[in-house]
Amino acid sequence: MFIELDQLSVEKRNLLLCIVFLGVLIYFGCYAFGFWRGAGYWELLLPGSYALSLAFVIPNFRPSALQLWTAPEQGFLYWAKITTIIACILSAVIALFIGLYGFALGHPIFPDMAYQFGSAQFIFWLKYACIRAPIIEELIFRWMLCPIFLTKWGKWPTIFCSGALFASVHVAYGNPSIDNFLAGYFLAWAFVKSKSIWVPIVLHALGNLCVGLIFLGLTFFN
Repeated sequence: MFIELDQLSVEKRNLLLCIVFLGVLIYFGCYAFGFWRGAGYWELLLPGSYALSLAFVIPNFRPSALQLWTAPEQGFLYWAKITTIIACILSAVIALFIGLYGFALGHPIFPDMAYQFGSAQFIFWLKYACIRAPIIEELIFRWMLCPIFLTKWGKWPTIFCSGALFASVHVAYGNPSIDNFLAGYFLAWAFVKSKSIWVPIVLHALGNLCVGLIFLGLTFFN
């Protein structure tokens, strides 16, 4: 898809850009105003509609152009190594922030649900935060948004926009946090570098799994 979009005319790229903006706007609006919140997998209609748009504008279109099953260019072992290093750095930054902010407030800053996280809540977390959210959010904020943004503005503006929108939508969810803010930029960078949507999906799922295990531990030891 990266190569195919580069070869499109300016008019076709602008059309796809408008479709992406419309999809992101619909997604934001539905969560900001509470429409269809948590109702199944309706959000998959957005990347599905975008895929149809690509089929119409890309000459001699083939399903492989969508790059939905593309392996990362660097291989999975590379991403296992780099993720371990970056995860340690991000964990240290987040832990420092939580510690300092909690010390300033005089109490921990974890949400109340972190101390009431039983097995039922953990199973729901696995379904929603480790499967549903990574697939939908990465398809919208990485697979839809990043390739067309790259053709218009280049690598770093694309990563910034993708990360900023990802952080903003978590405000619409009512779930703003430093980990969501930092993760958006990391996941956008991972997608742009790997050119595989499975890298950010898997990393997103693993990150949310770690959060769920932390909440489960806080409940158990509280």
